[in-house]
Amino acid sequence: MSDLEYLKIMTGCDNTALLAALIEEAELRILAITGRTLLIQALVPAVRELALCAYNRMGSEGMSTRSDGEVGISSAFEDIPKTVEQAVARYRLARVGGAYHETTSAG
Repeated sequence: MSDLEYLKIMTGCDNTALLAALIEEAELRILAITGRTLLIQALVPAVRELALCAYNRMGSEGMSTRSDGEVGISSAFEDIPKTVEQAVARYRLARVGGAYHETTSAG
């Protein structure tokens, strides 16, 4: 199943352009965090989860904490969920001599 099909199922949204943009942005963020230029298969779930989180946050950008004492509702958003952060951390490339060294295979 493609990332786009996955997000369509998970969100119920048919806006292909929006979902593709969210996937692209999530992929770029994951690549930046890991120092990679190629997305390896092991990082695909993290891209999907980050794109889904971005979709769910639409309309509440910039909110870090919200609380409504009358109804007992409290909300807080992290920049990147801990589950994604932990999954991505193990695939970060080390810098040696000030540069990242990545194999050319997408493995």
